[in-house]
Amino acid sequence: MNNKHLTPSTRKKRSTATRGTLKRFNNIDDVKVEIPFKLSAPQNDATLSAQIKAELGNIKGGNDTETGDGCYVSATVHNRRYYGVLVDQASLRAASVLHFHDEAEALDLNKRIKLKQISNEESQKKDQEFGEGSEEQSGEKRPPFHLDDNPKPKRAKNERSYALTNVVGLDACNLRPIQKLRYVEPNSGPGYRILVATYVDVLAAAEDHLEKASIIEAACQSGGDFVSGFYYQYEALSNTLKCAKVHDKRSDVGFRTSMGLQSFLRDTELPECFPLSNLEGGQNKVLNMLNFKKSNKGGLIIKAEYPKESGGEKIHHGTAINMEPRDSFRVGVVGAGIAGLACAVELFRLAALEQIDLEVVLLEGRSRVGGRLWTDETTFTSGDEKSPFPVDLGASWIHGIDHNPLAALAKKAGIDFVTASEEVKMLGPNMEQVDQERDERMGKFFDDILDKAADDVWDKEDYASTELRSQDAVRWYAMACNADTNLASNGTHSRTPLRNITDAPKHRHSSDVSIDHAMGNAIAKHKKREFSRLSDVENSLLLWNTKNVEYALGANICDLSMKFWDSDDRHAFEGDHVLLKQGYSAVTKYLLKSLEENGDKFKCVLDFPVHKIQYARKTTCRPYVKSIGKRIRYTELSDTCCVTSRVHDQKYNFDFAVCTLPLGILKESVAKPQPSVSTTPVSFEPPLPSSKIDAIENVGFGLLNKVYLQFPVAFWRIKSVFENDQTLFGNATGLNPHHYMFFDVGKSLGSNGDGPPVLMTLISGAEAVKAERMPEADLIMEVMATLRKIFSSISVPNPVASKSTKWGSDSFSRGCYTFLPPGASDQDFQILQSPINENGDSLLLEGNETMRLFWAGEHTTALHPSMAHGAMLSGIRAAGEVLNAMRADGSAEQMGMDKLIPLAVFRRKNPDIPLNCGLCHRVGSRVREGSLLAFQRGARQVLTHNNCAEYSPEVEVKNGKVSTLCGIVNEMGFYTQPCKSLLFSPLNSGKMSSKLLIGESK
Repeated sequence: MNNKHLTPSTRKKRSTATRGTLKRFNNIDDVKVEIPFKLSAPQNDATLSAQIKAELGNIKGGNDTETGDGCYVSATVHNRRYYGVLVDQASLRAASVLHFHDEAEALDLNKRIKLKQISNEESQKKDQEFGEGSEEQSGEKRPPFHLDDNPKPKRAKNERSYALTNVVGLDACNLRPIQKLRYVEPNSGPGYRILVATYVDVLAAAEDHLEKASIIEAACQSGGDFVSGFYYQYEALSNTLKCAKVHDKRSDVGFRTSMGLQSFLRDTELPECFPLSNLEGGQNKVLNMLNFKKSNKGGLIIKAEYPKESGGEKIHHGTAINMEPRDSFRVGVVGAGIAGLACAVELFRLAALEQIDLEVVLLEGRSRVGGRLWTDETTFTSGDEKSPFPVDLGASWIHGIDHNPLAALAKKAGIDFVTASEEVKMLGPNMEQVDQERDERMGKFFDDILDKAADDVWDKEDYASTELRSQDAVRWYAMACNADTNLASNGTHSRTPLRNITDAPKHRHSSDVSIDHAMGNAIAKHKKREFSRLSDVENSLLLWNTKNVEYALGANICDLSMKFWDSDDRHAFEGDHVLLKQGYSAVTKYLLKSLEENGDKFKCVLDFPVHKIQYARKTTCRPYVKSIGKRIRYTELSDTCCVTSRVHDQKYNFDFAVCTLPLGILKESVAKPQPSVSTTPVSFEPPLPSSKIDAIENVGFGLLNKVYLQFPVAFWRIKSVFENDQTLFGNATGLNPHHYMFFDVGKSLGSNGDGPPVLMTLISGAEAVKAERMPEADLIMEVMATLRKIFSSISVPNPVASKSTKWGSDSFSRGCYTFLPPGASDQDFQILQSPINENGDSLLLEGNETMRLFWAGEHTTALHPSMAHGAMLSGIRAAGEVLNAMRADGSAEQMGMDKLIPLAVFRRKNPDIPLNCGLCHRVGSRVREGSLLAFQRGARQVLTHNNCAEYSPEVEVKNGKVSTLCGIVNEMGFYTQPCKSLLFSPLNSGKMSSKLLIGESK
């Protein structure tokens, strides 16, 4: 199933000014205290001058050991989480006094800044006396830069080193971090400074203004000076102010009022540093926000226990973990199915292109690779009864071989393709052949009802509140597979039902219904008389067409979304649908062999059942050595991610992790524990973001099982019934309709068109659950009863070998593949594939953040879900995302764009906002206007129809990305006139096409 993507428009686009990078930090949405602590000055330090000791004594009433209180705080700014340090004024002044004590020149920085300020003021007075001309002659005129100025657009990463080297005149790799200070002069006592920010280099400090960068660099070279009212200097660190123990959980560590980002990461347990200043005037207000109050002695007292969890994200305490010594990036890939294997191969390919040292560890819970691609090579034999006859227990087909990368890979691996006939011979009792004209007529009748049902659902006003809403569905069939399997005397299950039905949550309510519900309404509305006249055979043929739809998605039609069940069809690859003669395991073994060619850089660990995936550990870090002297800056090495096994508590540490676990395993990890199930689910630490959990719970995971039977003779190969190339026959007897079709696997994959007598039948949905809960002998008897009903006039022998699958009970898959039930949509794949870090989901985070946990698998692709090639392509996509995260500025290209967010995420956050398009103001998704989409920029979120955004001349769309929509909707106001451009746009008719949704490329 596929996502939709926007074809790049040739319409000329406008460029817009970029808002200042610091300006967006002014609006702090939420501040929380993480860890409070005490600050103390050095005791009995003989190197301190008498003057400094005296100043420290004045600050704290003569006590030179305790200076005051501080706390680590976190702040949410436009959906992005920052961390920093807040200290009271006394501690800040003490830090100012001590800051330069241990430097070689033993400068008193406060006094130095004061003298510089006086000197600059006197210089400005002289300039005013002599006029502006002298300033120009001296060549010292400096343009007035201000914090609120809009900076020039960000430079591309390959231009940054050029600017630093040729304009500023520095070697980019030798740049030092730069501090920006504000000088404060209280009414009484000596002045002191507050650290505003620490920048990685001079261009960052100047916000990419080259002229300002040169001025700041000159000020720092001179030892420090004022530029535009702020004091700039090279970063200088001090270890003289100490941090006392916090709740006896951490040892004494050096506390420094100024530190670079990487130093902060190494020395504290919190991730990213954002400097928050404690302002003199509004101190009480800030303290109230932080749940602090002033003590009688002027210090800080926490009012109540500080929060340990926020928004589902656990806050971790404790000192940083020492990382394992290594000099290369290490990536862990969890799951060795085709997604994980393809991801690992692509990681090595991309790393080789970029000359990055890389280790990849592939972790697999089974004793084999391949996951749901599994070829049985032991149960069945070929015609000579000596050599094995391979059959695929999982995926069997490559659907469309034209331009399909999986087909190209299989050819490269030397695998033979078999193009089997897709014509199905419909047979009733005693091999009675169903009239072909009647069969085709009933197929057309079914398709006609399906189309009318879809039209009726799409024509309804979406998201309208109605008592007739029907979105109950099974969203995870395998949930019932591990329950108590005892049967009652009447043959029904005594406890757990076959169908665990749940309703869609409120933020997912819409006019969407199941296919079954919609077709029932369509029959009553359009085909009631015709339907009432159908014969028993014709009803059986309708039921057969229903089962054929269910087989494709592993779900019953009463659980499939009428709107989105086939949303991937338009992205399907063209060409033949083929079987693999050697089986799918030949593909996975080929991938594994190619990975082993990387030597000790690759490791495949089997029998590693994952117990826990950590993706936000606070560890020490070290620079990637090859980044020194390179124009590209890389993320520092760390052991941020850790994957733990259920066996002997084995652990592997990584910089990044890719999770390719099936959706069934993810559903198990977020589901409430079941008393009847003894398996231990995989856990994530910190817990997954709520948006991810919501998608995992509501996207469906289907179940399809196979039953293979080998007979002593091929009793069904009757020339008067089947033509030479026919290998499929359908069950039109009315008995066991869930065994709706049989496939002559032996004839298709055998030699010379006369292979071993092996048949396969398929079971999907709730019937597949029932089959798993039956003893295998009973299941075989049920299949044999169906065959003997079809071939009642001939002798049908018992099978000599059999094999049935139980993918729902499989503890490493818990189902087969993805489907969309009512309440879910193709936008949910966007949530399932989006990377995350400790701050949340990349879909909602603003700015350039390093993602740590990435996702792959057939459930993470909107283009080809439930397909083997979709899983493979998702692994390739995830590898590219990991390589992008290795670059320190890898996601900067997303800045300045309106970010597309799934509508379910918008509705969950804004439950009371009307679901109207911000351009045309019509409600919900519509045939003419297209799907309703949500966009976010900063704290602003807006709604618009796909076609309204695409064809509006005011909205800038380029390469599927929108950059002006939020501003346009904000300027127009919500209740402006509808967008007139729709009257002249060549809109699509029929079903929705969300062209602005971003998916993988083919």
